[in-house]
Amino acid sequence: MGRSREYRVINKRLHFKCVECGTIKNVSVPNNIRRKNIRCYKCGKVTNCKFNRKAYPRQYQRGKILLTTNQGSELEVDLRDLSFGGIGLEIPIGTPLGYKFKIGQKVQLKCSWNPSLLSHGRYVIKNISGRRIGLAKRN
Repeated sequence: MGRSREYRVINKRLHFKCVECGTIKNVSVPNNIRRKNIRCYKCGKVTNCKFNRKAYPRQYQRGKILLTTNQGSELEVDLRDLSFGGIGLEIPIGTPLGYKFKIGQKVQLKCSWNPSLLSHGRYVIKNISGRRIGLAKRN
């Protein structure tokens, strides 16, 4: 398998650049595809491409932060990424079953290792996919 790289998709197209030889090609990408292996037509190297369709690119972060629900329960979660519109979190494996999250639920976040990172602090749950939770800023 070749190398892995993230590409930004704009209007269902990406500007593919081979990591091996530097050949450039425009590639069309259907809406429902998140990853795809693309073979360079010049050198034949395969690149595992991950597609980012956000208008503002994600900023990948790693670290533990404290999530507090409106009911007062606290849980240490893993911060995964930040973007202009929100935050991506992951609930750790082995979390007690008492923590139930719902879309629309309001939460607060605190980051001890970089307090200015989450200066707003108040968020609302926008999506849940398995252990992954997406949050948006709350007004």
